[in-house]
Amino acid sequence: MSDSKLLNDTVFELKYVDMFWEMYLPDSRNFTPEACQYSIAGWALLAQKWVHYDGALKLALGAISLNTIGQELGKEWIIHEARKLYGAALQGMASSVQNLHRKNQNAIIMTSRILSLFEVLFGDGDLAKRYQDWSGHVSGEEAIMMLTKPDNYINKDAHDLLCDGRLRSVFLILP
Repeated sequence: MSDSKLLNDTVFELKYVDMFWEMYLPDSRNFTPEACQYSIAGWALLAQKWVHYDGALKLALGAISLNTIGQELGKEWIIHEARKLYGAALQGMASSVQNLHRKNQNAIIMTSRILSLFEVLFGDGDLAKRYQDWSGHVSGEEAIMMLTKPDNYINKDAHDLLCDGRLRSVFLILP
């Protein structure tokens, strides 16, 4: 790969990652640590830190950004590319699950949260189908958390993700 192609790809990735955060947190207002205690949004602060280290997380953010652009412009080919990114993020996450360890567990959970957001916003089918797809991601997160030793949650990032995940699990069982 040429240096110019690599640079172009990197600039493009940074642009769509920035675009996601501008949509999710308008005017670059982050959630305060206090607000994160009373919401399920703490993962957003962590994802901003981890996106630079995990390819699947970066792809998931890109999928949402591209799909949003495609819908706004009415361009099906952009939406199609966004779905390809979604699929690549899902594959990357699945491959990380095969090699689950403490270092990548947080990134897997954050990627799952972004992909579940994609399902809610852009998923196929009616609301019942979108809920089913969203709940699949939540159940996957629960399984990963159950496979992890309790002492792994001493780490602040992992602990915050665990706390956020509990509330998502409650949403899952509500009628």
